Amino acid sequence: MRNDVMHELIGYDLVTNRVVYRATIPAQCESRVISMVGPESDDPDAIDSYVVDTHLANEIVGVARLPAAPQEAEYFLESLATV
Repeated sequence: MRNDVMHELIGYDLVTNRVVYRATIPAQCESRVISMVGPESDDPDAIDSYVVDTHLANEIVGVARLPAAPQEAEYFLESLATV
């Protein structure tokens, strides 16, 4: 796991495409969440953005103990560089 990257679960409104949910995945949960999303073999640290269906988004919320996520949204696991 790279130390210069953090991940967020981000939900976008289905109509407006505006962000309606954003939560940082705690460092202690990142490996588990990444394995749940199943990144490509050439992207083991999940640097790319990955689509997450609502069911999996709710599982991630539970595992990472994040605030409840709205049901009506399109979710992605996205990475951000840390400084």
